[in-house]
Amino acid sequence: MDEGRPMRRSQDNRRSSDEMHRSSDVIRNSSSYIPGSRKKWFSWPRMALFLTVLGGSFMLLYFCLPVDEMVKHFVADYEREREEFVKNSNNNTDTTDTSTNSTSVDDSNSTTGIMGEGSVTISPSIKPSMPIWNFDQCERGNDGDLSSRCCNGLSTNCDLTINEALFAMLHNANHHQSPSSNHELPLEMSLLAGFRALHLNLCLCDNQLTLCNSFCNVGRRDLDEVLTSIYDFLDVNINEILIIKLELKDVFTSTANANGVDNTQGNAQNIDMFQFIDSLQEIPGMVSLLYSHNNNDNSWPTMETLLSQNKRIILFKHGGKLCANGHCPDTIHEWHHFTVESKRKLNINSIQEFNTTCKLNEDINSSQIFYEMNHFLSPNPSIDDADFLNSMDFVSQRIHACESITNLIPNFLNVDFWGRGEVLEAVHEINSQRAIQKSDNRRRLSVLSTEENSLITHIRKTSNDFKSELKHPFLRKRHYLGNVQN
Repeated sequence: MDEGRPMRRSQDNRRSSDEMHRSSDVIRNSSSYIPGSRKKWFSWPRMALFLTVLGGSFMLLYFCLPVDEMVKHFVADYEREREEFVKNSNNNTDTTDTSTNSTSVDDSNSTTGIMGEGSVTISPSIKPSMPIWNFDQCERGNDGDLSSRCCNGLSTNCDLTINEALFAMLHNANHHQSPSSNHELPLEMSLLAGFRALHLNLCLCDNQLTLCNSFCNVGRRDLDEVLTSIYDFLDVNINEILIIKLELKDVFTSTANANGVDNTQGNAQNIDMFQFIDSLQEIPGMVSLLYSHNNNDNSWPTMETLLSQNKRIILFKHGGKLCANGHCPDTIHEWHHFTVESKRKLNINSIQEFNTTCKLNEDINSSQIFYEMNHFLSPNPSIDDADFLNSMDFVSQRIHACESITNLIPNFLNVDFWGRGEVLEAVHEINSQRAIQKSDNRRRLSVLSTEENSLITHIRKTSNDFKSELKHPFLRKRHYLGNVQN
């Protein structure tokens, strides 16, 4: 009896366990069963409702919170911190790395060091920032030295002649101060940025040569200071070629005089270009950089040739007495003898009418192989429109349009407010395209020349074979009889 009780108890336990499993299966198969007594929250309708509520919340925040102002505030803080970082980096460095051209405007509003010991004042009414873009695209080794040739920032520029290249030029380069300034930043900084052509206004004020813009107190810069800055830049940057266009200006004593009421204070006809060369000679080594070109020669050297000769300044002038009458040294060239230019007096609407504004101001002659494209608003410079005018898209579009309309390639892109837009990027891209096209043309000519030589060789060989055949008596007689029968 006692031994059977555990066995029955075990059987009873198994029976109760089986009953529990059967009851669990019945409950699990019931429609009201929820596993673990927990509700099943995830379902697609609930997910759709959640996403709808979340999207509505974001839209409500967007329309209720000043998101635009928050972004602008963040960007302004970022730009301010970036400029402070660059400024501190420059203050901790004794020398300027001109190969990267990563320069910012100093709070002292002056430029010193590599550009000369003189300071250049920036208008206090504006706070411009110098564009940070690497103009020097030439290949360099790990030590920073050039691993290939380099001409004005590109190795491909070296194969271009001066009249095949495009130069970014500063219109009224010396005028960066109020009133009616053409630029926000001084021309010295434009050289560091990558501009390689300067349009300077040469004036006679108080019987002294200086730089100004129609009035002695407008756009006034000391001539010796600017020339020294230019030489200091070229002395350090030995792979750069600079175009300087001097416009000899009549200087007026008042606005009424500018309208032709009275005589001028300084007549451009009285400006002596030999005196200007004397100013250059006061800067040791600068005169030796001047290139001299024959007025009757239409073939200009390549950039690489000029660099090899260390002739890296090409001087032009217009206005005043003509160089053709012996009033200029041979290192100063008459601008309009070599150059034609597009229309001036442009506003924001007319400059976009390419069929009109691309046309030349004068008839072209055989010596005029340079084309200057005026790309600024006149008579009133507009800083508000400079971002659009100097943008990559508009610059490229207008250059290609003018090239198509005039059948001339633009050589000088004359701009205001050089610190705005992407003028240098556009110029680099166009010069690269021109170098590639020139290389392709050379390759085609080489192929044609090879094929032409092969054809000539074949003709000569055939002719010699025919003559050899005629030397045989039978063939000579047969050839003779054939001609007689014909």
